[in-house]
Amino acid sequence: MRLLKKTIFILCFLTAIISGLNSSELNGFITLWQSRITENYFFYKPFEYSSCVIDSEYGRIFSANRTGEITILDSKSGEIISRYRMKDAIHRKPAISDNILIAGSTGGQLIALDVSRKHPTLIWQKELNGGIISDIKIDKDRLFVLTERNSIYVISIKDGTAIFQINSELNEGYSIYTSTPILIWKNRIIYTTSTGELYLLDSENGKLNHKLNIFNADEKPDGFSGISVLDDDVFISTFSGLLLKIDLTSGRIIWTRNLNSIAKMNIDNISKNILIAHSDGEISIHNRDGMLLMIRLWLKNMINGFENYKNRMLVRYADGTVLLLSIEDLSLISSIRFASQILSEITFENNQAYIFSSRGILYKFYLKTF
Repeated sequence: MRLLKKTIFILCFLTAIISGLNSSELNGFITLWQSRITENYFFYKPFEYSSCVIDSEYGRIFSANRTGEITILDSKSGEIISRYRMKDAIHRKPAISDNILIAGSTGGQLIALDVSRKHPTLIWQKELNGGIISDIKIDKDRLFVLTERNSIYVISIKDGTAIFQINSELNEGYSIYTSTPILIWKNRIIYTTSTGELYLLDSENGKLNHKLNIFNADEKPDGFSGISVLDDDVFISTFSGLLLKIDLTSGRIIWTRNLNSIAKMNIDNISKNILIAHSDGEISIHNRDGMLLMIRLWLKNMINGFENYKNRMLVRYADGTVLLLSIEDLSLISSIRFASQILSEITFENNQAYIFSSRGILYKFYLKTF
């Protein structure tokens, strides 16, 4: 009898892990498929997958994780097509352009894979100065990447040739990280570093236009929680709650606001308003002058981040809850509860959302409210 009870318990436990979803799934999320990427059902520590890269033309999904594995899936079925492994961990999202997938590792290895066939083949590889700490940014026929040695590279996608490399100052023995993407805007390279600095470079030759020290990392722990560009202005936020608007041309700080701690900041391209998720669970909307328009508290729980798509926000909480909100008035449209945290960014394709659970399961949902 005890053996039977134990067997039933294990089966129920596995069923819960495999499903990964709580019964609180509402009508706003329609599950199209779910695909288990890792085969270890008892792997409790977050597997830390990067967010997905979507290849809409050929119906494929690309992701990477901290074991150094790149996974390619069929976007219609969720079936795993093939895998490719690098020798070091991959912390940041890869990128794809014309059947060439670019990925970088913590060991400083940058690779280009031909993914035109079922199994990827190596086109070129390059060793960079320091581990790769940024998502791969592609602009036309070039890629942009930042390393922990505060070196930014601009490289030809076709053959891996370095167009230019900029080595910024960094004390010996130190390394940096970045929690925001590299932006390319009106011939500018825009990025932040963990030392508290915002860099504005010329994208054609790498010449430094402006360098602003936003906070001193030696005086207090802080980091950047968002960076966006609107017209000729750069908006940046920090985890401590600092929100700034900076003129892109002159590098001058136009205004600053001191808010509650910020987990994530982004710009809504439709309303041109600033969307902010605060670490304590509050969500607020500000105009481009930093004035508060509205604020809501749906869950008193720590927010991991959010993504905005069309006129919707998908807010990710530390307890595994994802809320679907209207950007217009922050009203609740729907919600879903996962069995574990959603650490990676949610990726969108048309009205579909790809969500990675930290248990190593990729879900595809149709958001029927759009």
